[in-house]
Amino acid sequence: MKKVKVIKLLFLILVLSLGLVLGGCDNNEESEPEDEIVETDSEDEIETEPEDEIVETQQSEIIIGTAMSINNAMIALVDAFSEVEPNITVTINAASSGALQTQIEEGAPIDIFFSAARGQMNNLVEQDLIYGEPIELLENEIVLIVPLANTDIDSFEDVATDQIGNIAYGDPETTPFGTFAEQIFDYFDLLDIAQDKAILGSDVNQVLNWVEQDEVDAGVVFRTDAVSSDLVRIAALAPAGSYTEPVNPIAIVEASENKDVAERFIDFLQSETATDIFEEFGFTVR
Repeated sequence: MKKVKVIKLLFLILVLSLGLVLGGCDNNEESEPEDEIVETDSEDEIETEPEDEIVETQQSEIIIGTAMSINNAMIALVDAFSEVEPNITVTINAASSGALQTQIEEGAPIDIFFSAARGQMNNLVEQDLIYGEPIELLENEIVLIVPLANTDIDSFEDVATDQIGNIAYGDPETTPFGTFAEQIFDYFDLLDIAQDKAILGSDVNQVLNWVEQDEVDAGVVFRTDAVSSDLVRIAALAPAGSYTEPVNPIAIVEASENKDVAERFIDFLQSETATDIFEEFGFTVR
C-alpha cells in the first residue's frame, strides 16, 4: 500500500510540474505581440525623417567681386535678383579690378569676378584661377570730366594748357581706367605732360569725388560714373581707337564652392530685366 501511495504522489508531482512548464510557454507566446507593437512604433518614427529634411533647406550665399565702375548698377541688379531668387543672398565686394585680382590670387572668398577690363581677367585665366570661359557682358567709354561750373575745358588736349594745372585718373598699375587714360594721352602725344600733372586715385569713385569737390581741374573716368553725378560735366569723349576697348568680362572663380548658384546669378545678368538695368546706368550690353 505504501508503495502505491508513493507512486501516486510522484505521479501527481510530475503532472503539476508539467502544467507549470506548459503555462510558462503560453505566457511567453502571448507576450510576442507586444514586441510587434513596439516595432511598429519604431517604424512610425522612421517615417517622420523626411519632414526633417524639408526643414533643413538653407539659404545660399555668393560673393561677387565687382569693379567699382559697375557697383551702382550691381546694387540695383542684386535687388532685382532677390525678388526672383529669395533664397540666394548676393554680397557685393566692390573695388578696383586690380585689387580684386589680387584678392582672388590670395584666396579671398569670391565666387564671381566682374572686371572693368580684359587685362585683370586674362591675368587670372592664365593662372588657372577662373572656371570656364569669361563672358564679355558689357562695354563702357572713357570721358574727360570737369567741375560743373567749369566751362573752359573741352578736350583731352587741354592738358597741355594752363587750363589744367592738375588732372586726376586711376593708378595705371591697378585700375583699368588709369591705363586707358594714359593710352589716350599717349595717343595725343601728351603722356609726359599728363603724368607731370597727374594725381592718381585708387578707384574711380575717388577720382569722381575729387572732381565733384573741385579739388582738381579735371579727371578721367568711365562715362557710366560721370553720368551718375550731378556735380560734374563731361568735357570730352575719348575718340575711338585712342585706347583699348573697355569691355567688362564676368566669370566664376575656380575656387568657388558655390558654382551652381553663381551660374544662376550670371544667367540672370544676361536676362532682359538685367539688360534694362545696365542700360539705365549707361552701359552698352554686348
